[in-house]
Amino acid sequence: MTGLSGTKANRRVVLLLACGLVLSVIGAILNITYFLLIWLTAFYFFFTIATGTLFILLIHHIIGIEWIAPLRRILENVAISTIYLALLFIPILIGNSLIYAWELSNPLFNQYLFIGVSIVCLCLLGFIALRLRRLSIAQDKGAVVDAKLKKTSIVGIFIYAICGTFVAYYWIMGLDYPWFSGIFGLYHFSAAVQSAFAFIYILTLLYTMRGDLKNVVGSNQWRNLPLLILTFTLIHAYTSYSQYMLILSADLPTETTWYEIRLIDNTKILWYLIFLLRLFIPFVLLLRGKFRANQRLMLAVSLSIVLGHLIEMYMNIVPSMILQISIFTQICALVGVFMFFSAVIWLIIQSYMKSASLYPLQLPAREEPIISPISGGDIYENLRK
Repeated sequence: MTGLSGTKANRRVVLLLACGLVLSVIGAILNITYFLLIWLTAFYFFFTIATGTLFILLIHHIIGIEWIAPLRRILENVAISTIYLALLFIPILIGNSLIYAWELSNPLFNQYLFIGVSIVCLCLLGFIALRLRRLSIAQDKGAVVDAKLKKTSIVGIFIYAICGTFVAYYWIMGLDYPWFSGIFGLYHFSAAVQSAFAFIYILTLLYTMRGDLKNVVGSNQWRNLPLLILTFTLIHAYTSYSQYMLILSADLPTETTWYEIRLIDNTKILWYLIFLLRLFIPFVLLLRGKFRANQRLMLAVSLSIVLGHLIEMYMNIVPSMILQISIFTQICALVGVFMFFSAVIWLIIQSYMKSASLYPLQLPAREEPIISPISGGDIYENLRK
C-alpha cells in the first residue's frame, strides 16, 4: 500500500509539474517581463528557504548544537536544493535586461558583473551544501569527518554571509536601482532563517506523522524549534522596522522611492497581510508554552510564516515595475510558475530523502555535548550511552 500511495503521489506531483509548465509558457507568451518577475519571485522564495536552512546547518556544525542532530539530514536535503535552483536561475540570466535597468558604465552595477556575481554565489553555496551532505553520509559509514565538517562550516559561514548580501543587493535591490539600503542584506537574512525554521518544522512534522522519524525526534526538538521560530520572528520584525524607519527618517528621494511604489492603495492590504501572517500571529501564539507544544497549532503558525514570506518576496520584487496587465496574464504566470517550482523542489527533496537514511546514523565523536544535549528519540539516546 505504501508503494502504491507513493506512486500515486509522484504522479500527482508530475501532473502538477506539467500543468505548471503549460501555464508558465502561456504567461511568458502573454507578458515576458511580468513572467520573469514572477519567476524571480518563485526562485528567490525557495532560494531563501534553502540557504536559510544551510545557515542553520552551518551553525550546528560550528557550535555543536546537538539537539539539531536528528534533524540534520532533513536540513541537508533542503539545503542541497540550492544546486538545482541554480539551474532554474538561467531564465533570469538570459532575460535580465528586461527587468533590470543596467548602467553599463557603472563599475559596480552592470549586466556583466550581475552575471558573474550570480554564478559565483550560486556555485559556492551549492558546493558548501553538497560537501556537508557528502561528509555527513560518509560519517554514517564510519568515516571520521568531524574536523572536516567544522572547518567546512567555518569557511562556509563567511561565504554564506558574503553571498547572501551580494545576491540580495544585486537580485532584489538592483530592480530599483539607484535606490539603496544599507540594512537590506540583514533584512533578507532574517526573513530567510525565520521561513527556513518554519519550513523545517513542517517537514519534520510531516515525516514524523508518516512514521519515517519514529524514535528519532524527541521532546527537545519539538520544544526548541518553536522557540527559534519565535526568536527569528522578533529579529525579522526588528530588521523590517529598522529598514523602514532608517529610510523614512532621512526622507531622501533616492531612498524613499522603494516604499513609494509599494505603498500605493491597492497594495497596502498585502503589507497588512504580511504583518499578520509572519509577525503578529507567530508572536502572539508562540509566547504561550502550551501553544508551542501543540503540533497542529505550530503547523498552522509555520504555514502562516511561509505564506507571509512568499507574499513579502512578491512585494519586494514585482512592484519594482508597475505594469498594466490583465488578470488572466497574472493568474497564468503566478499559478503556473509556483506550481512548477513547488513540484520541482518537492521532487528534489523527496529524491534525496530516499537516497540515504532520513536521519544521521552516527553522531560526532565528542566527549560531551558542547551546547544542548540531543534529547531526541530512543535511537539517539541509545547512541550516546
